[in-house]
Amino acid sequence: MKKFIRFSLLGGIGVVLYYITLYSLTEFCGIWYLLSSIIASVVNIITSFLVHKFRTFNATKNEGKVHVQFFLYVLITVLYSVTNVALLYILVQFCNIHYIPSQIILTIGLSIINYYVTKKIFEPKNSTVY
Repeated sequence: MKKFIRFSLLGGIGVVLYYITLYSLTEFCGIWYLLSSIIASVVNIITSFLVHKFRTFNATKNEGKVHVQFFLYVLITVLYSVTNVALLYILVQFCNIHYIPSQIILTIGLSIINYYVTKKIFEPKNSTVY
């Protein structure tokens, strides 16, 4: 539970950057909210990988495997982001919920799943794999 709280708090850095990017690109730059969401996701992926690897999970062992960890993290996060964009579209277009509350709902739900998947990447049972 302690690690999940740390994951949530430190992950908040990436989430804040995500929301700032999403809102700024959509409202100030006039970019379609779904494209803004994709761009914001890239910002979040890089930030979150670094924060979770070195702070949340203190995964400094197997530094030679960082490329494998990054690949797996990006792969999982891309799947997470595609799911996020698809569900965001559904909530906005079909449920008529504004994109910000929709994104808040998705952030909460998907973050729980993301914690367990990220933990598997940085704390595998067999540490020689990663």
